[in-house]
Amino acid sequence: MVVQGFARFTNTRELSFPVRDAENSFGKLKMNSLRGMVLGLLQQQNGLTDEEIAYQLRQFVPSTHAVSLICRQFEAEGLLKRIKRIGKPSGNYLTEEAVQPETIEFAPEAVAEPVDDSIPVGKGQEHINDLKQIGFRWVGDFYKNENHVSFSIGENGDMNDILVAFVVDGAVVCFMHSLRSLGHCLASLTSGSATGNLGRYQGYIKGLLQRDSKIEIYALSDPGGLQYAGHKLSLCTGIFPALIEHFHPAWNKNSNDAAA
Repeated sequence: MVVQGFARFTNTRELSFPVRDAENSFGKLKMNSLRGMVLGLLQQQNGLTDEEIAYQLRQFVPSTHAVSLICRQFEAEGLLKRIKRIGKPSGNYLTEEAVQPETIEFAPEAVAEPVDDSIPVGKGQEHINDLKQIGFRWVGDFYKNENHVSFSIGENGDMNDILVAFVVDGAVVCFMHSLRSLGHCLASLTSGSATGNLGRYQGYIKGLLQRDSKIEIYALSDPGGLQYAGHKLSLCTGIFPALIEHFHPAWNKNSNDAAA
C-alpha cells in the first residue's frame, strides 16, 4: 500500500487530592508516565510546590527530586512557570498552553453523513498490517477502571508530535494528531472534563469496553529531521489527510460532521 503524503495550594494542610483518588484518576499506575501524573495533578490543583506534588503522589514517586526534574522539563517546554513566593517554596503554575483543550485535526469533509447515535465501528477489515507498514506500532490498550476509561501505555507516554490510531477488531476507527505527548493526549481524552470531539470519543470507548471489545492504541512519532528548502517538515502533519482518505475511520467522519 502506498500512502500519499510526507514518506492552589500554598500550605501544608491536608490536600484535597488524596493518593487513593490518584489511583482511580490515573488508572492505578497503568494510566500514564510520571510526567502525565504530575501534569494531571497540576491541572486540578494549579500552583502546588514540588514537595506537595511528591507528597500526593508518594506511592508513585521515589523522591521530591524526581518531581523537581519533571517540573523543570515542563518549564523548559513552556507548559508551566515556577513562580517564587516570599517565605514559601516556588509554586508550579500551568501556562495557557498546558491547560487549553487538545487540538484535533480532521480531514476535509467530503460527503456529509448523519451522526450515528450508536457507536460507529469499522467493517472488520484488517488494518493492522497497513499501520505497521507505515511505521505505526502498538503502544497499549484502553481498559475499564470502575466507571471510568483508563489506558495502559507503558513507557510510551513521552512520545510527542504523534499520530494515534484506535483499532477495534482489526479496523482503524479513529486517528488523532497531537503535537503534545502521547500521555497528555490520552489523558485529555479520558479526563472527566472531556467535551466536544474528545467527549464523543470517550463515550464511544466506554460503550465498547462495556461490550468487552478490545480497543488497541497504535502510535507513529515524527522522526524529525525532515526539511524542505531549509524549513522543517512534520511527517505526522503531512500524512494525516492521506491516512484519513485511505482508512476511512468511522469516528473521524462522525466527529467531523458534528463539529461546528
